[in-house]
This record gives sequence, C-alpha cells and structure tokens, in this order.
Amino acid sequence: MSGLREERGSALMEILLTTFLLGLVLAAALSPFQFFERSERHAAIQNDSQEQARVIQDQMIRELRNVAGQTQLIERADPYDMLFQTIDRTPRPAGSQNERNVMRVRYCLDTSQGVDYGRLIKQTQRWTTAAVPPALPSSAMCPDVGWGDRTIAAEPVTNKAVPPGRSLQSPLFTYTPGATPLTSITSIRVDIYLDSNGPAAPKEVRLTSGVYLRNQNGAPTASFTATAAGTRTVRLNASASSDPEGYELAYRWCDLTKTATCDATTAVGTAASFDYVAPASGTRSIRLVVTDVGGMSAETTNAGVGFP
Repeated sequence: MSGLREERGSALMEILLTTFLLGLVLAAALSPFQFFERSERHAAIQNDSQEQARVIQDQMIRELRNVAGQTQLIERADPYDMLFQTIDRTPRPAGSQNERNVMRVRYCLDTSQGVDYGRLIKQTQRWTTAAVPPALPSSAMCPDVGWGDRTIAAEPVTNKAVPPGRSLQSPLFTYTPGATPLTSITSIRVDIYLDSNGPAAPKEVRLTSGVYLRNQNGAPTASFTATAAGTRTVRLNASASSDPEGYELAYRWCDLTKTATCDATTAVGTAASFDYVAPASGTRSIRLVVTDVGGMSAETTNAGVGFP
C-alpha cells in the first residue's frame, strides 16, 4: 500500500526539456546526412546535364566533319548561332533528287528563360530537290518557326552568364582564323558551360571540343598582270592567281570596256595566259574571274590596262 502512495517520478518540465534536448541531438545527427543527400542530388543533376551536353557536342563535331562535298560548309558563323550543311544520316526519302542527302543544321543559344538557364537548340532543314534551297530559313529568333523542327540539345547552358570565377561571357563557337569571310574558316571550337545548381555546389563546368575542317573548300585568289605585246595587244597573265587547296583553276577574261557583263558568252579568253587584241587602242577595263573545282570563284578588275 505504501508503494501506491509514492509520488516520485518526472515532472512535466523535465519531460519537455528532455524532448527538446533529444530533438537537438537528432537534428545534429541528421543534418550531415541531409547535406550529403542534397549534395548527391545536385551532383547527379549536374552529371546528367554534362552527359547530355557531351553527347550533343560529339554529334555536332561529327556533323561538322561530314562536309557536304565541295559546297560551302559554313553558312553562318556567330558566337551563339552556327549554321552549316552536312550529310543527313537518316534514310533518303523515296524519289528524292537530293542525291547526297544534304541537309542544313542550325545550333543556337536560347536565353528566353534567362542567361542562367540557356538552352542549346538544334534545328534542321531538309529538302528533296536536286539543288540546295538558296533561301535560308528565318533565324531572327532562337528557336525560329521558319525551321521545320527544334530539339533542346543541352541545358542549362550558362555561356552568356557571368558567374563567379568567370569575368566575361563566353562564346559557344569560336572560329579560326575568324568568322569572316566564311570561306576562310579552317577550324571551329565548341565551348559549353553548364551549371544546373546555380550558387549551390557543384560549380559551373566547361566542356570543350573542336574540329579541323580538313575538307573545307577555300576560295581562290584572283590576280593578273598586263604587259604590252604589240599594237592594240596586251599579254594577260593570271599565273599569280592561286587556290588554297592547290587544285587547278578555270579562267575567264572579259573586256568590260567592250561589254558590261562577264559570262561565258562575253569572255575574250579562258587561258591562264594569252595575248589579247583589243578592238581599239587606249585604256581598257579588264576583268579576270577564276573558279576552282568546287565552284567557288574570285575576281579582280584592272581599270587601267593600256593598249598602245
């Protein structure tokens, strides 16, 4: 009976204090696990973005190497917008006159959701005609509805952002020796900056690759000399003209004083060097047009050739 009358035990304040202290201990114990779990999740997101970007970067390099014959490969060379021709790896449609199955590919950076969450967009143009469509689809926006399709190739791309550790925006595409003229481009570097977590770790990463356009057809250079060789006769010599690939050139000479146009019907000569007899003496305007095996041309005009 005396045991039933005992009043020894824990007071309410003691229970509350014990519960509070237990909560602090549990919070301190679980906090590292939460931190590790959050870091692992951020790292997984970053790794997925990197893997996707690596795949599209490798695909882009393969497409750039797969030059469409002797056509002009690069058609736009902007830091965040590149357009070129390549061979379409999908089967050629039945009845297509596009014998080489050429298509246009555009890669551009969409920052409509902010520079911290850019999206690398891929768009393509396909055709079945024998000739390449001369008109490019509209590219006023990225992406642009003028193209047939669009694919988000990589995200979030932060090239246009300026995060800690990088003081300037970084171009997606860098061209060597420069972006102009297009025919002079011999190599392209692709730099993709990715940051899926903003200020949280892991930090921004950079994926870099490049390609040398070994099959790119460079434009020739037109140059000639004119030497008096007799009455109303001048020896025209285009041996100073050259082709960067070392291939043979086709020549077309025109007397612009005689006719304003210069084509196959108005040409006065097609040899690299010959003696031209003008219809009258005096100063004549002579134009030389040289064309390489890929169909690329260059021209020069001498408006002061004297014919004694």
